[in-house]
Amino acid sequence: METVAGLPRITLSPEQLILFVVLLIAVRVVLHLVRTRHHRLNVILEEALASEDPEIRCKAVEAIGSVGDRTFIPLLRQALGDKDSVVRVAAAETLHGLGDHSGRPVVAEVARNGNSRGKILALNALAKIGVKEAVPILYDSLGHSDPTVRLKAAQVLARLSDKNAMEELERQLGGKDLTNRIESAALLGRIKNVKYNKINEYIESFIIAGVLALLIISFVARTFYIPSESMVPTLQKNDYILVNLFMYKLREPKRGEIVVFKPPIPGEKRDFIKRVIGLPGETLEVRDGLVLIDGHPLSEDYIKSPPDYTFGPIKIPPRKLLVFGDNRTNSQDSHAWENHFLPYENLEGKAIFLLRLRKL
Repeated sequence: METVAGLPRITLSPEQLILFVVLLIAVRVVLHLVRTRHHRLNVILEEALASEDPEIRCKAVEAIGSVGDRTFIPLLRQALGDKDSVVRVAAAETLHGLGDHSGRPVVAEVARNGNSRGKILALNALAKIGVKEAVPILYDSLGHSDPTVRLKAAQVLARLSDKNAMEELERQLGGKDLTNRIESAALLGRIKNVKYNKINEYIESFIIAGVLALLIISFVARTFYIPSESMVPTLQKNDYILVNLFMYKLREPKRGEIVVFKPPIPGEKRDFIKRVIGLPGETLEVRDGLVLIDGHPLSEDYIKSPPDYTFGPIKIPPRKLLVFGDNRTNSQDSHAWENHFLPYENLEGKAIFLLRLRKL
């Protein structure tokens, strides 16, 4: 793009200019066709809505709904004043589908004062389009002389879980109209099935939750209570931790990890919790307040105070660990056991989450 006196200048070849003109003409033709089609449809709908036959007027309203074009909203608002209540209700429902709520008062009026056919349609539309007075109108309709109107009101109220609707449906079962009795029985059956299904869903949910809890506790994770001060300051007495039970089925333990295990102490039934310090193949020694791994001091910022004892040097066999508490001077751990080594097989899991309860 070139500029002339600071302004952009577009240069087109003859071919580009011809293409641009052709596209412009094509766009104008398409717009003309769309407008012509819309105008023709508008004329047809206007003629249909002006027909003396209410069925044709109702079909015109339904056609507008199927097209879904908001430009026909003025026609639908005109149809709200139709002399036939069925057309008025259909227009209100179609307007609601197009996002226009001006038909709500019309539906409420037909539901109160319309003929039986219009009233039935209006009652069905009440809950759908959100008329505020829906429930009182439905209650009034339960006392209507036409059993079909009463049935429709009961059906709508049943969808709203209303107790009075259930009573009316039970009464309809003893009525003379066979169709009404069949519809009432079917609706009652569906409602009862829904209730039973909800109960079954709750029972199934509890069972599934219980099974999942058992599986999690047995194979995935469980909580562990800290009964002593052997892991202070990292873990306090009365803390709870969440333990991953399958971690060491996937990999070997690492130095520094806090583990729960069965201690290699005859007759001891409690689980212990300590920190992994020595790994298989290493030589570990404790002296002068330091832990030495293969002669190199281990940096430990998690202990309460340096150990006041000596231990080792000791070579760690394969698939064995040395574990110590963070409270080195007050911990029953590898340095105090007769059999100093913790076998891999005794590991239960790795501590992954701390839950600390505090008094208010």
